[in-house]
Amino acid sequence: MRHYTQKGFTMIELLLCLGIIGLLASLVAGPTVASQLADQQLTSTAITLTNNLRLARHSAVHETKVYQVRIRQTGYYVMREAHPIWDTVDYIAWPAGISLASGYGDQNINITFSETGVYDAWQNNTVHLQNGQGSVRKIIISPGGRIRIE
Repeated sequence: MRHYTQKGFTMIELLLCLGIIGLLASLVAGPTVASQLADQQLTSTAITLTNNLRLARHSAVHETKVYQVRIRQTGYYVMREAHPIWDTVDYIAWPAGISLASGYGDQNINITFSETGVYDAWQNNTVHLQNGQGSVRKIIISPGGRIRIE
């Protein structure tokens, strides 16, 4: 009489191995995902700032008023000239983990667009934003008013 013994793994053993492999994969991929999320947030913030700069330039031309974007450590103000003071049009705070990059000069940047939409070239024309991971995005304003992200 022959006795057959089954060889192989039980379903529980296979599921346990798959669970361990999944856990190890998440530990390896975790820091990469966090870094990508921080970079996406930095890029999104840079795009929002760029769009608001473009809107300020467009509004300056459309309303024939001087507009200024005042960039600070906590966020930025969009201002409209109303002699003898400035009206605050909007204030946008930086999202958590985003700030002006240190080591790039003045931390109080004023970007002024004249009634013709021209940017004063004598001012600081670059804004450096950074996230907690150390990544930096530059927003550059050309004298003619072109605004781009690098």
